[in-house]
Amino acid sequence: MKSMKRKDRWICAGAVTAAVFGLGGCDLRGDTEQAHLQRAKDFKTGGKLQSSVIELKNALQKNPDNAEARWLLGETYLDLGQAPEAEQELVKAKELGFGEEEVQVPLGKALLAEGLYQRVLSEIEANPAFSPASQSKIIAVRGEAHLGLRQLDQACALFAQSIDVDHSYVPGYWGLSKCAGAKGNLPEARAQLEKALKLEEKNSGTWTMLGDIERFTSHQPEAEAAYANALKYKPDDLDALLGRATSRITANKPEEAAKDIDAVLTIAKAHPVANHLRGVIQYGKGNYADAKTSFEQALAVSPGYFPAVLWLGYTNYALKNYAQAESQFAQYVTEYPRVVQVQALRALSQARMGGRKEAQQTLGLLRNAKIEDPQSLSALGQTHMLLGEKDLAARYFREVVTKMPERAEARIELANALLQKGENEQAIEQLQKAIALSPGETQADEQLIQTLIQTKQFDKAKAAISALQARQPKSPAPHLYSGLIAIQQNKADLAEAEFLKAWELAPDDPRAANNLAALEVRKGRIEEARNYYKKVLDRGKEDLSTLMGLYNLELAAKRPDEARKMLERAAAKYPTATQPAALLAGSYLKAGQPSKAIEITQAAAQANPNDLQLLDVRGIAYLANRDPANALEMYQRLVKLLPNSAEANFKLGAAQAALKDRAASASFAQALKLEPSHLGAKLALAQLDLLEGKNDEALRLARELKKEHPETVEAVLIESQALAGQKKL
Repeated sequence: MKSMKRKDRWICAGAVTAAVFGLGGCDLRGDTEQAHLQRAKDFKTGGKLQSSVIELKNALQKNPDNAEARWLLGETYLDLGQAPEAEQELVKAKELGFGEEEVQVPLGKALLAEGLYQRVLSEIEANPAFSPASQSKIIAVRGEAHLGLRQLDQACALFAQSIDVDHSYVPGYWGLSKCAGAKGNLPEARAQLEKALKLEEKNSGTWTMLGDIERFTSHQPEAEAAYANALKYKPDDLDALLGRATSRITANKPEEAAKDIDAVLTIAKAHPVANHLRGVIQYGKGNYADAKTSFEQALAVSPGYFPAVLWLGYTNYALKNYAQAESQFAQYVTEYPRVVQVQALRALSQARMGGRKEAQQTLGLLRNAKIEDPQSLSALGQTHMLLGEKDLAARYFREVVTKMPERAEARIELANALLQKGENEQAIEQLQKAIALSPGETQADEQLIQTLIQTKQFDKAKAAISALQARQPKSPAPHLYSGLIAIQQNKADLAEAEFLKAWELAPDDPRAANNLAALEVRKGRIEEARNYYKKVLDRGKEDLSTLMGLYNLELAAKRPDEARKMLERAAAKYPTATQPAALLAGSYLKAGQPSKAIEITQAAAQANPNDLQLLDVRGIAYLANRDPANALEMYQRLVKLLPNSAEANFKLGAAQAALKDRAASASFAQALKLEPSHLGAKLALAQLDLLEGKNDEALRLARELKKEHPETVEAVLIESQALAGQKKL
């Protein structure tokens, strides 16, 4: 060591760093591959799996063709929950001539963990020359593959055969227990595990399975006791730790569950189930970004682990990443097509992305399904609301209320649907019931007050405000709503007094200051209004309403540069907000920068796929950017939302014309049917008629245009061209 050159020391230092990260290492002691292999075995026996991996990689660095090291590395990866890596090493071991009898079982288990059930049945076979113990194990592995393929009869037959071959093979009894459980016979499932315990009382795997049964049947204390027995006999049993963590999550003990998960990740830092469960805990706390990372880590190791696929979908939905959520739900339902809750959330994700056709197709899959789950019914109600199908939405929300009459949120959802239908009195009734059910919350109160104000029922609104103030005396909301009523009744001084009280109660709530600023604008006191807005911003509150209020104020004061600064701040702080994105995009279009207009509206368009203003401005931007295909998509969606809009049909025709689509004529004609004097549609249709040689039609339209819009030069030009086409020079 003393004679090692400095350069060699640096090389080995780098290699040691690599070894810590599982990349192999530099053998400073000059150990043989056999010494590394023996140390790896010792580490594995002692439960130090990561250290075992490092030693095995050191051995393989010395001799990549060491079949035993490959085999042992594959088995260790399997223990760590890294099935793809395990499969890779075991296949190499087999290719290098390691005993097929020893490779078959761990390779089969790796393929099972990856969900590659058909490959198990194709590649893992019990050779009659193998020992009875090996044959029994392989038969049980094949049984697990049939179980994964939901071929219950074949699976149960193989588990029984496994025990016939070797009566002492405990996992064979586990398989029969799973079969009984799958058939709903839990006493028989327990009986099979009791047989296994008689064979090996200290087998942690059997105790873990008993814990799983107790967990599935909601027997929390019994589950904890079973997992405790498993860990008594094998403290580093990963399945027992994970089972107990799952049980504790179900029992709402996230901190205790986290300790078990940390214990697993200490042994196997990439274990997919542990990372998945950590994600579930983070999701429950509302830490969606961290949950997303955990689920992605689980799937990086085990791409076919469907619980993580599902929860990643839930997480992306919570983060409003609807396209990603829909993709994960789609992946999940390919494997589990009958899970109604996932299909319902998938339809809702599609609707939120503006995929009307796709949402309708998913809803069609649920048409004949018996839906009892209130969450699914609520998701379906929200989907129909987004699709504009208010009657269906109200029907689903009514079902939720019937199933959960004590849930205030359900009544609020129903009230929203009823308001959309114009059934205001019924909506008010539901909101009043929601308030009675949840007096500590203010959402229903505020919605009730807003509804009463909008319907000009000011006396009832004041009564609702008084009730809210009695329950929430320190809330600014009652004063804010009192101020709004005062404005509608032209009592500006009273409104100002109420807003000042609200601001005094909640100086960090920007609503009062914004309303006070609006009052000053009405009085023509621009500087005083600006001061109110700036006081909000000075408190570090980059409030959207404040920024947009200042934008409008500066615009009215003819300070375009200051107005633009506010708009840019709003768009940067709230990239998914529609108004600043659309306005900023409009300014980019005026400046001849359509690509910037597309870019600035991307996030807002994704979050608000059915926003009319965004669809319009993005359609214009795509056309200006010489991308008529995307413009066509924007205007097709706009026409679906506004089928009776002449302007929307005209712009759809413009996109079609840019693509030389003959459907453009029909779109222009529809625009004229809706608005017979529409200038753009009539000009465009006349020009198309000229191109198609329909001179008579072009002449008729041109002369109509001259009467309706005498200042339009294009009408005279079209008339001239039509006459020339008729040889009337």
